[in-house]
Amino acid sequence: TIGYLVARSSTKENRKGRFESLQAAYAMAQNLTNTQNAQHFLKAPPAQIVISPQLATRLNQNLWSENGQRPFKTERFQVNTTAFIQRVQVAPSPHLLIGCVESKMGPFQTQLRSFMQQVTKKEAFLETFQRSFKNVRQLIFDVEPCLIKDFQVFMDTTGNLYHLDFDRCFSPESATKKYTSPEDLEEAPCRETLVEIEKRITRAATEGDISFQ
Repeated sequence: TIGYLVARSSTKENRKGRFESLQAAYAMAQNLTNTQNAQHFLKAPPAQIVISPQLATRLNQNLWSENGQRPFKTERFQVNTTAFIQRVQVAPSPHLLIGCVESKMGPFQTQLRSFMQQVTKKEAFLETFQRSFKNVRQLIFDVEPCLIKDFQVFMDTTGNLYHLDFDRCFSPESATKKYTSPEDLEEAPCRETLVEIEKRITRAATEGDISFQ
């Protein structure tokens, strides 16, 4: 199933930079797929559009938080403003968002039990997950250290992991905290959390234990 990501540009000044970061993110995603077998949902490069009244209404009616738990109440998309649109593969359902920051770690911890109950073939799931997580670690520690910044992936019930938001490697905030080498990762807040995430999912698949130690 095909869907679309739509991102707004808040000011005229940051429009060019935002679009360039999305273009660079798509190029990175394609390169990592071709060279490292990374999985993601991006199906086409980004494009710029001007939002019509009909599109603004539809977009604002479909605003949800990243964990799908609550809708946004504010109207983010305004008529006759510029936005960026990108064709994507719709995420498999069910899926689980995995991330290091609190806004992602919280839902991960609370939703892991119900997610694992939907995994019907635990042994096959674990084999795929361990292979996928190994690939994720290699990407971060050997190829693209910037991916540890606000680390986030989707996991499906077969154990596959899908990278999200490559543009975080090219955002203005990235200029203040760059992860460009293995040495930079030594003090990354997410480094130890990645280890615990892998352990917890492995225990959940083998022992039904979802405790986070």
